[in-house]
Amino acid sequence: MLTRANHRTLQRLNNDVFLQIMEELWPGGNLRGLSATCRAIRELCKPVLFQQCELFSDVGLVHRFLPENIWPFISYLTLRDHCPDLEAGRYVGHPSNFRMRLLYAADRLLCGIYDPSLLDHALRNMPRLHTLKITQISTKERHGLPWSSVRTILSIPHLQRFIFGFHQLVPTLLPDEVLCLDSPAPLKVFRYILPDTRKSPRKHDSEVAALGVIFEKLHLTLEELDLPADPVPLSILSSLQWPVLHTLKLRGERPTGPCDCTLFKGMPKLRTL
Repeated sequence: MLTRANHRTLQRLNNDVFLQIMEELWPGGNLRGLSATCRAIRELCKPVLFQQCELFSDVGLVHRFLPENIWPFISYLTLRDHCPDLEAGRYVGHPSNFRMRLLYAADRLLCGIYDPSLLDHALRNMPRLHTLKITQISTKERHGLPWSSVRTILSIPHLQRFIFGFHQLVPTLLPDEVLCLDSPAPLKVFRYILPDTRKSPRKHDSEVAALGVIFEKLHLTLEELDLPADPVPLSILSSLQWPVLHTLKLRGERPTGPCDCTLFKGMPKLRTL
């Protein structure tokens, strides 16, 4: 039990000492108990308590998202979804459950729950955010993130790491949509993860083009690049200078294109392949 005397003792602790106490309590889930003792202690605990947050959603983020009062403390954000539009146009369990109407997207290949306006507002108001991870719960059926959402994410000025799993990256473009990235983040890590064994097609023209734009805008700051081999535009990858890239992973079948020595010529700091 936290008495008034103990409370005063905690408040007199050096900030670094109290931070160390919180860091020790956080991995085992014990920090929540400490934060519930009183309002003053909870305020002190917030930067550690909410530094990593995870949100599962089966509806649009405009309908369900993290409360704004914890945004300033988030440094690592994971968004996991099971978009209901995955089930549009097919039977779900029984013919009476046949669904045709898309709820959030204009195209079944695209995931519409990641509203670009909400993403832009929320992520820009998370000043400590350095890592964003987006992943899909289902690995059997996939659709992808539209370019409007990708562009919004890659334009967040303080973002350093983007991890993107089991969604396709821009499997199609909407009418009149243009692949452009005017104000890219100084991203250090870009991971795009797909199962090595997956249904055809293994790549889309828009996906290849989107990766090309991302390479052209981020090649000067990227330190780690982890990609499925199929959609990688090797001609663009090999033509650019990658002054700080130390890790390159291409997963899947050996890509066809420039020979290895040509591919790596612009990567003077490459150490892991």
